[in-house]
Amino acid sequence: GLSEYEIFDFHTHPYINPRRNRGIYPHLLALDTPEDLVADLAKSGISGFAGSVLGGIDGGPANPTGDFAQIAAANEEALALRRRLGEVYYPGIHIHPDFVDESCAEIDRASAAGFRLIGEIVHYAFGWEFTHPGMLPILEHALSKNMVLSLHVSGGADINGAAALADQFPALPIILAHP
Repeated sequence: GLSEYEIFDFHTHPYINPRRNRGIYPHLLALDTPEDLVADLAKSGISGFAGSVLGGIDGGPANPTGDFAQIAAANEEALALRRRLGEVYYPGIHIHPDFVDESCAEIDRASAAGFRLIGEIVHYAFGWEFTHPGMLPILEHALSKNMVLSLHVSGGADINGAAALADQFPALPIILAHP
């Protein structure tokens, strides 16, 4: 039976503050603390989870703040959750192709902390596509750091864009979240 296996949920979007719950059904899963999330997942037999923090990124299309600060803050929240929860949570970081140097620095920061996950990248929240030319130098750097890329795909254009990235970076592990 399933009790023979450890179950690891690879697609979560945890948060520290419940007001930042950006899940699709926040009214159904409004947990007050990260520890509540761990307990809720454990009820389903899930002993660990990975994913990026979405809460607190308020940019919407094209990230109108015009800078990388919210993305870096979400990445820091993911690392803070790891420090708080321990090995039960594996953090994923965000990147943005309009901010190549900043994205590469975040990859370096995650790698130095011992983490290799980029994403799940929810690109449309910031108004860009996987075919954005800024992705190429970022993914070259990601490949040099042995990262894994998790992409949110929700339709044909996303799948085609992800396929183009996979063609350009055949050695980069790419995960398609809920195609």
